[in-house]
Amino acid sequence: MRRLRSQRGWPLQHAAKASGMNARYLGSMDRGGNVPSISTLILLSNVYGVDSAEVLKEMIEFRETLTLRKG
Repeated sequence: MRRLRSQRGWPLQHAAKASGMNARYLGSMDRGGNVPSISTLILLSNVYGVDSAEVLKEMIEFRETLTLRKG
């Protein structure tokens, strides 16, 4: 999500307002701290105007990268 937000030049507050979500939650998600539900993933995909399947794939890859760094 951070990549999509950054590509648009959106600060967290803008993304929060556009999605109706909490900026802290979105920031934690950016860092891999929160795993969104499918409904949240679809909502954010719509906000960013991208395919939710691609976002899910990228999020899985990001989480795997975090796991490899820790282990």
